Amino acid sequence: MVRSSLTRTTRNTRTPWRCHGVRAVLGTLVLLAATSVTACTTDNGEPAPIPTQEAALDGLTCEAQKTKEPCTDIEVDGRIWRYAYLPATQKTSDTVVLDFGGPGHSVLSGEVGLSAFLTAFPALQSRYNIVVPEEPWVTQAVSTECQDAQSRYYLAAREASATVDTVAKDMASRCGLADSSQRWGFDAPTYQKLIETINARHGLTLKGFIGHSWGSVRLTYLDAPKLDWAILVRPFPVGTDQATLIAERAVALADLQAGIRPVSPTAVAGRSLPVMAFDQYSAVVDLGYINDQSFDEISPHVLDGTDTVQIGRLSDGLWMRYGRDSISPGSLAQLQETCASAGEVPALPTEVTSVTDILRLRQAPCHAMPATPVKPEFAPSMCVVTSPRDTVTPGKLVRSTYADTSTRVRFVESTQRSHSSFAGLDECLTEYTDPATP
Repeated sequence: MVRSSLTRTTRNTRTPWRCHGVRAVLGTLVLLAATSVTACTTDNGEPAPIPTQEAALDGLTCEAQKTKEPCTDIEVDGRIWRYAYLPATQKTSDTVVLDFGGPGHSVLSGEVGLSAFLTAFPALQSRYNIVVPEEPWVTQAVSTECQDAQSRYYLAAREASATVDTVAKDMASRCGLADSSQRWGFDAPTYQKLIETINARHGLTLKGFIGHSWGSVRLTYLDAPKLDWAILVRPFPVGTDQATLIAERAVALADLQAGIRPVSPTAVAGRSLPVMAFDQYSAVVDLGYINDQSFDEISPHVLDGTDTVQIGRLSDGLWMRYGRDSISPGSLAQLQETCASAGEVPALPTEVTSVTDILRLRQAPCHAMPATPVKPEFAPSMCVVTSPRDTVTPGKLVRSTYADTSTRVRFVESTQRSHSSFAGLDECLTEYTDPATP
């Protein structure tokens, strides 16, 4: 959900090739190689700004703003939208929408690993055309007023200040979240119309959907029953409210939290802010996204507080912080979609002493945003990958969401801990990419 690379190390939302700020999306899809834990930084050691958001402007075409992944653009209702259109290796109109979730990912920037995904699962493109939509925040200009409000919210959250609710609401107002006047993330009308317009342009017939994490919510934006099939990998449990989700995630994180030895505020060379309890608990939450090998190497030093550099990096990843105190506009997309789906958080904390406090503070702006809850959608045939070790979308919630239905749903259980992992997808794909399957 809220934010994988082939061998992702420190989560850079919701990338080994991510410069710290937005996590990647192919996680431990396949363990092609072991990677060290690194993050891109500026000369003074602060997380580097993400290239895709440095110069984000309204309506940029693929020609105007080059991307690392294949890019096509299309105008819908007066706005330019970007997407990857990847034709099948043999001529067909049959098409799959591939959604890496997030929200807060830029799939065309290279951070998500789209090309690596296609290399890992060649059978998919051998049978289907693939459409991958880019989130709107990537080409949405961010006002200075909004940027400053994001920074104030982050700094208030760090202190669990008595003003954090007021500051979060102010940010929601100044960034167009409170009244939905700015479109940072998708909603059902924009997503559905974008996909329909893309299909009409290329003469495509939508057959399937593959969604990771928040992709389960994006499936509800489409007319799922008209699809042939859908695959959801570690899906967000659609229909779950904030209170339930936070409570279940806290249970999943309980063993890690029990091992924490809280750090005292510690200065870190090259970092403008000290590493403190806020960062340590944030880092523990963020551990849920890194690959399993990196988790084994990193987690002991995060829990005992001895690696303050890594604690700071993980904390920045969770909060999408870059530069000095700047927050990625991808965070606005995350809030816009998650708050709409899951609603308000319970009462905000007055100090940070647990992972629950972090999870609540991260969604504080939801208090000022309209909620439009959705129910899970089901294609006629579905395969759902889950893991009992996932601390982001707990397996218990996923199974309860997708098990009680007359639709044919097959569960594949992964042993991987990392929420960013795509392990298990290959087993699901076999059923839908086998040439013998009608």
